Amino acid sequence: MNRLLKSITDNNRISSMNSIARIKKALPLLLMFLVCVASSVSAQQEETVIAMVIRINGRLDFRKAAGDDWEPAAVRQSLHNGNQLRTELGNKAVIVYTSSGTRILVNENTELEIQAQMPPGKFAKPTSERTKLIIGEVYSKISEVKKDKPNYEVETPSSVASVRGTEFNVQFTTGEAIFLVMLNQVDIENNQGSTTASQYQMVRVPMGEPPSEPEQLSKGQAEKATNWTQKVDPIWKLNLVPEGGTSQPVGEPFGLTVWAENKETGMIDTNASFTLAMFGADSDVVEFSTDNGKNWTSAPEVSLTNGQIRLMVQGASAGTATIKAEADDSEPASLSVTVATPKEKKTIELKFADPDGSNEESLIIDLEEK
Repeated sequence: MNRLLKSITDNNRISSMNSIARIKKALPLLLMFLVCVASSVSAQQEETVIAMVIRINGRLDFRKAAGDDWEPAAVRQSLHNGNQLRTELGNKAVIVYTSSGTRILVNENTELEIQAQMPPGKFAKPTSERTKLIIGEVYSKISEVKKDKPNYEVETPSSVASVRGTEFNVQFTTGEAIFLVMLNQVDIENNQGSTTASQYQMVRVPMGEPPSEPEQLSKGQAEKATNWTQKVDPIWKLNLVPEGGTSQPVGEPFGLTVWAENKETGMIDTNASFTLAMFGADSDVVEFSTDNGKNWTSAPEVSLTNGQIRLMVQGASAGTATIKAEADDSEPASLSVTVATPKEKKTIELKFADPDGSNEESLIIDLEEK
């Protein structure tokens, strides 16, 4: 009996030792796998386009990350998480966050960093966007609030402003941030305290101190403090409007209207007649025609006349494509279109008649697979 117990104990010990040995052998592979996953997620986030330069008044400098060399930026340049921008004396610029459409006007002598919180996933969208103002002045224009729209913040060395659906100016120089709200409300906070500023109210936040109580300004005073933004914003905003919605069957052409919106009126600007700098899709799922379906191409030359143009789009295969339009002095536009194979339909015909065969009627039922 003792020998039997000893044998079982020895076998268990050997089995445990073998299990430990296997775990030790597998551990390096597991660590390598986790590192690869983390690297993949990090690379995906780095490659995701967070924002785009849409206007440069003078010169704008760019670098991929802090510590890199500065180089000239270009209009329509894509920006990724952690990219930094810089303007010098007499230069201004405008950038737009691609997911939310939030526009950032950048004043002269300003340095900032583009940031976004990205969830894992190949087609994930930012859950939050942040302009990190290192020094200088920026004016943020946030469009209307939407359910799935990212949160937006402006961070300065002394504080953070959180907003949804508003316009406000932020300046940071000589160790103090100054927030001026032009529309709606902004929440301002740091480790020392917090406050909420409303329209035409100004809040000061010195380094190491809590935000001040909001100071009420007149409309004229607020507009004078932000008059540097005049003639910095793009003239037009591009829009893409598909006929029949964003879900289309394979091989069925549909109309797509591209139009330039007057930023002041919100209507089509009939004075806008220009050729788009870029128009196309990010995949071969769709193709385009500018001559009413006679010829099809993946990259047509698109010119607006009296503020708009109507062209044809056709789903060449099942899938999803993002159509983009860009032009000088314009906010870019993008539209995701899903193309699907038409569902199979079946028709069932039921006939009814009296017992003697008279008064025959038919009932036709159309069935569509889900």
